[in-house]
Amino acid sequence: MSASNVKRDEKLARRQQALDEQTKKTRTFRRNAIIVVVVLVLALAVALVINSNLFYTAFPAVTIGNTSYSAAETDVFFRSAYNSFYNTYANYIYSLMGSDADIDSYFQTFTGLDRSVALDEQQYSDEQTWADYFMEQTIENMKQVTALCDAAAAEGFVTPQEVVDEVESSISSLRTTAALYGYSNLDQFLNLNYGKGVNANILRNMMLKMETANHYAESVNEARVYTAEDTEAYYTEHADELDVIDHYYFLVSSSNAVFDELETDEEKLEAAHAAAAEIAEAATLEDFLAACAAYGTQPTLRHTSGNSLVTGISEWLLSAERKADDHTSIETDTGAYAVWFVARDDNDYAVRSMRHVLIMATADEDGTYSDEAILAAKERIHEIETEWKEDPTEEHFAELANSYSEDSGSNTNGGLYEDISKHQMVDAIDSFLFNEGAKAGDTTVVEGDNGSYHGWHLVYYVGEGELARTLLAEEPMREADQTEWLEGLEANYTATTGSGLKYVQKS
Repeated sequence: MSASNVKRDEKLARRQQALDEQTKKTRTFRRNAIIVVVVLVLALAVALVINSNLFYTAFPAVTIGNTSYSAAETDVFFRSAYNSFYNTYANYIYSLMGSDADIDSYFQTFTGLDRSVALDEQQYSDEQTWADYFMEQTIENMKQVTALCDAAAAEGFVTPQEVVDEVESSISSLRTTAALYGYSNLDQFLNLNYGKGVNANILRNMMLKMETANHYAESVNEARVYTAEDTEAYYTEHADELDVIDHYYFLVSSSNAVFDELETDEEKLEAAHAAAAEIAEAATLEDFLAACAAYGTQPTLRHTSGNSLVTGISEWLLSAERKADDHTSIETDTGAYAVWFVARDDNDYAVRSMRHVLIMATADEDGTYSDEAILAAKERIHEIETEWKEDPTEEHFAELANSYSEDSGSNTNGGLYEDISKHQMVDAIDSFLFNEGAKAGDTTVVEGDNGSYHGWHLVYYVGEGELARTLLAEEPMREADQTEWLEGLEANYTATTGSGLKYVQKS
């Protein structure tokens, strides 16, 4: 082979080697490019799934019986449990402290729950966080709702149309609220306030389940019938709990300022015991009340059912030996009670029903009521009375109550209150309703003042109802029977958790 041919072959070999290397690089690049594209596609798919609501709506979080709930559906029950807990305490705080109370501050004091801190970062108990506690309540509520809905379906119970309309109205109100606060749509609002994945359809469906369960349970409870013999036997057995005890009591505390000059706690406690004993030696009720006033505010007459009496004095008050004007002192570890027994009422009377129109006096800035404001309210109630007398019927009275009454509890139902017991209303109305000579259609104008308002009532007497003792017995009987029925209904239902549970209350 000539030298020129050798050189040519070497050149071709080098060219082929370079070509092979370039082809290898190209293949490697393409393979890597494909891998990158696949990874990018997978990453995009994962991102889309993560940013979607799939994890919150597609996987079971809790399964009860034959019904599975997603994380989003469970979130609706969780928020319901939380809101119920909060509203219960908020209403209690308002009743104690007034509508201007700092709810969050008092709420934490009463419950130990700080609403500004995540639920899973606070301990409810040594074994549970607050998130654990509310999840436990959530699952119990879900069990009951599921059992009730299954039973309702089996019996052919149909959710009343007005309930469906109310749920739809609630959804509409939430949509308005979302727009008011600048949310682009209702689902965005629900995601932030209920939990990721909660949308209008999920909320609507869960609300309908809850309302169906509630109304079915109510229908079952209302269908129960109790005979007069049943209720009388129950009342007789539980008389100490249901009878009303009229009495006065006053606690002379060892921390009372009148004992500040004494040096030791033992001396103060001994002095409090002696003071209560001295008050109890009063010969008349007037002297008793005056003696109490020397140590603080004069006590008022209390009408208290036996099961609500102050623990320290209940045994003495409920004794079968008690008779009118008995009085005594009862020592405690922190002071002593001075107690005056007035009477025991066995609730053997018919309850009453009435309609009324309330016109409230306008309070001054300091919360007091001027004579002028009270007079203006009185004049206005008499104007309404005059208007009613132009057509003195119950129907006309109901119309006037809806038009004019300032009692928010009855100004949409014609001012009607039914099954009223003694001492339930202010004293002036109570005296009118339980006057032995009262008859249906009687009316009166009375002044009312219970500390939270001052005003005038135009009252229309509707008539009598059942015996108070019958209703008082029937209520706990129904409650016990309903509880037993619900427990039996839920007995065969267990809750199991699924992969979706970890997405509950996550955003």
